[in-house]
Amino acid sequence: MPSAEEFAAMHAFNQQSLDSGVILHCDGLLASSKGARINFSESSEPTVKHGPFDLENLVAGYWKIQLDSIEQVIDWAKKIPFKKGSVEIRQVGSREDYGQLITEELKK
Repeated sequence: MPSAEEFAAMHAFNQQSLDSGVILHCDGLLASSKGARINFSESSEPTVKHGPFDLENLVAGYWKIQLDSIEQVIDWAKKIPFKKGSVEIRQVGSREDYGQLITEELKK
């Protein structure tokens, strides 16, 4: 869990980004000790592992934002009030991105 100071800084950052229309949606996720992971394999049934999980590759929250370019997103993300860690930037796919996989039947 973040400190009260870190939480307040993140809240202020999020509120400013919401007010300016950059953030479409955001949420923080609770500790991994309250979650589970399901692993899938072609050769066996899905397996379930309950948390907590290692901090490496752990998602603690997310923002869904809208800006005009990846460069603008990077500039915005550099202002996130983190003391350490990393942020992965990904685009949301649209129908056009999946091309022929979206058949006429799936479009219904």
